Amino acid sequence: MQRVPREAAISKVQAYLRRGLTRPYFVVAEDGEDFLAVKNSLSGLEQIRASDFCGDDFFLNLDFLLNALENLSNDAVCIGVSEVDFLSGDRRILNALYSRLFRRHIVILCRSSAAAIKNFASVDVKFRRYCCLVESQNNFSVIRYAAALNVAVDAENFAGLLKLLENGKNGVVTVNTNLPLKNVRTIETFCAAFKFKNPTFSVPDKALTPEQWRRILQGEAPSTFLKYWHSFFEGTLGSFASDYLKYAFAQSSTYDEYEAAIFFALLQLNPRDENFSEYYLDRKNLVKNYDSENLSRYLAAAEKLGVDAVHFLTDNTSEEMTAMIRAIRGAKEIPAALLKNCRALAWYLSAYDFGDERLNKYFKRYRELKLTDTVEENFLREVENLARRRIYFKFETRQYELDKLDKTATLYWLDALGVEYLGYIQNFASALKLSTKIKIARAELPTTTEINKNFYDNWQSAKIKNQRLDNLIHTPKKSIAEIVIEELQVIGAALKEICSKLIRGHAKKIILTSDHGASRLAAKRHGRIWKSTTKGERGGRYCQTPDSGSKPNFAAEENHCWVMANYDRFEGGKIIGAEVHGGATLEEVLIPVVEIELR
Repeated sequence: MQRVPREAAISKVQAYLRRGLTRPYFVVAEDGEDFLAVKNSLSGLEQIRASDFCGDDFFLNLDFLLNALENLSNDAVCIGVSEVDFLSGDRRILNALYSRLFRRHIVILCRSSAAAIKNFASVDVKFRRYCCLVESQNNFSVIRYAAALNVAVDAENFAGLLKLLENGKNGVVTVNTNLPLKNVRTIETFCAAFKFKNPTFSVPDKALTPEQWRRILQGEAPSTFLKYWHSFFEGTLGSFASDYLKYAFAQSSTYDEYEAAIFFALLQLNPRDENFSEYYLDRKNLVKNYDSENLSRYLAAAEKLGVDAVHFLTDNTSEEMTAMIRAIRGAKEIPAALLKNCRALAWYLSAYDFGDERLNKYFKRYRELKLTDTVEENFLREVENLARRRIYFKFETRQYELDKLDKTATLYWLDALGVEYLGYIQNFASALKLSTKIKIARAELPTTTEINKNFYDNWQSAKIKNQRLDNLIHTPKKSIAEIVIEELQVIGAALKEICSKLIRGHAKKIILTSDHGASRLAAKRHGRIWKSTTKGERGGRYCQTPDSGSKPNFAAEENHCWVMANYDRFEGGKIIGAEVHGGATLEEVLIPVVEIELR
């Protein structure tokens, strides 16, 4: 049985319609364009669609279809039955139409099942007058997705698929159905679905878990997973965005191993390796802002390295910066890697010039001892030497310095801000493009808020009070490592707030100052305990002047109080938190007065 051009097929159909015959006429036009051409040539006929007899997701109800054809009032074209035959494998459909006589002319327009039509013609010579095959090839294929995959498809059920084919749909047609279709490709896993959409993809199925295949197929959050996934995919093609990714990929056979390697592979390197710095920066950028259980595991692994952990930690997160400080606890000096890897701590440790070399050395060493959480005898001797000299009297009072400044400026009181943070303030302000003019002042003794708040109460212009720093240093059950990082974050947030107010025109100038500072070493150092007839207050840093007894050599006297200028304490005081104030050490009594404007 030979194929004919579609014009010839259309002529044969028209000739059939003119004859007084009631046996159906079968036309096989497998190409979508040929199918539509023949279909359009029969537009004057009543149209019977097999899809109308399938429900939503059921195969054809043959009895209902035959009943409709047998009761036709006009000649008709019937479409979709051969597609049902092709997709269901149910040969009863074409057999029933082939062998049946009807009262009206019926053209069975087929897009498939050419083999069945040829078979009918080979055993029934008379049937050859009732069929023709157009010179075309089948150009549609069906992909059946398992409904559980929940992927976007062309048709949501079998009836929808049949309607598309009845309308001449070409190419790949996708469908969600639970019917056991024949002559189709079935995709039942997320992996297979992704690989079908990405035919060049060569990663083994086991490279990802089923859940990971689902997430990448459906493009779900978190975006960090997709970010790593794409780099994993590129790695399978031999393309790497960085040498570190290539290094991590070489150690991985699955995506989970790859994701872990991005976090952990750096730990296998020696910080003195030639490419360590490059790998470190690549990894830092890759894991930035990524909330993962791998982070806590990485911190645990890094901290086993002791002080060398600072080479492998970044300032991406508060947890890592805190881990850096824990790593250097007890160290005799600050590792250079800490200054390189953590900008905030480098700023904190940076020098501020007090115009006095002895003070410069004092606060430099104080900051180092605070970070390493140690106390050394040389520094303690210097504290006691300065306690006798009361060196802070070389600076004017806070009120004296404020009286010289612009009274229309906004006053910003950051409670417990001592001069130890001046290097950090200078660097942070510079990064915000702020101009700073700094004066060093002294608080009144004892260094409590009650004694040192008049400057704020008496300020007549706009003013802001921020107690977060003071609240933080008195928080119990927090390590000094946690406290330091949070202190710097509080100060940074205050400077950002100041910058915002200046930029928005809420103020032309803001004066940042404080009531007092605070001392980590006074809280950590268990110095001598002095008895007095009055109880020690604020951790024993001062007591009310007693009616009798001798004042310790290391105590100052002011505002009817004896105030410790070293790390000794008066009996009865209890320290709560990582730091303390109330005494007269330099870190407690010296405070900054900073004029801040836009640069």
